[in-house]
Amino acid sequence: KQWYQRRVAITAGEGRKRRRITLADSVDDTVGVVCLDEEGTIACAASSGGSVYKVPGRLGQVLNNGAGSYVTDSVGVVTTGNGEQIISSMLAIKAASLVQDMFVEGVLERVIGGCEETPMQGLLLVKVDSYNAAHIAVQHTLDNMTFGFQSAVMSRSVVKTLCRTDQSGVASFIETRK
Repeated sequence: KQWYQRRVAITAGEGRKRRRITLADSVDDTVGVVCLDEEGTIACAASSGGSVYKVPGRLGQVLNNGAGSYVTDSVGVVTTGNGEQIISSMLAIKAASLVQDMFVEGVLERVIGGCEETPMQGLLLVKVDSYNAAHIAVQHTLDNMTFGFQSAVMSRSVVKTLCRTDQSGVASFIETRK
C-alpha cells in the first residue's frame, strides 16, 4: 500500500514540479539469478526493481547480503518482495540455513511463521545434494512470481508464472533436476 501511495505521489507531483513517469521508471520487479556450474559451484545475483517506490537514499534488500541473496557451498537464494520485511527477517540467509541439511519443501512457511504483518516475500532457492542433483524451489506470498530455469541437458528452458490462489497461503513450485 505504501509503495502504491508513493507511486501515486510521484505521478501527482507531490507539491513539486510534476515529472513524467517513463517506461524505465515503471519497472518495479526484482530480477534474481541463481547459477550452478558443472562442478557444483553456486553463484547468485540480484537487481532491484528500479526507483519508482523507493524513498531517496534508501537501500533495498538486494544490497544486504543475507537478505536479498545468500550463497553457501550447497545452497543459493535470491529474494523479492517488500524490502523492509525481507531485511528485518534476513530471508535469504534464514532460508539457506534451514535447508542445509533438509529438503526445500516449506522453507518460506518456516521463515515467515509468526510474522505480525502479512508478509510480501518471495524466494528462488537452489540446493545441490550429495548426488549433484539440483533442487529448485520457488515460494512466495505475492500475487504472482515469474521464474525460469534451464540446465545444460535441457533442450528448452522452463518459464512459469506461479500465482497464489489462497490469499492467506504460500504458493510453491518444487522440482529436482540432474
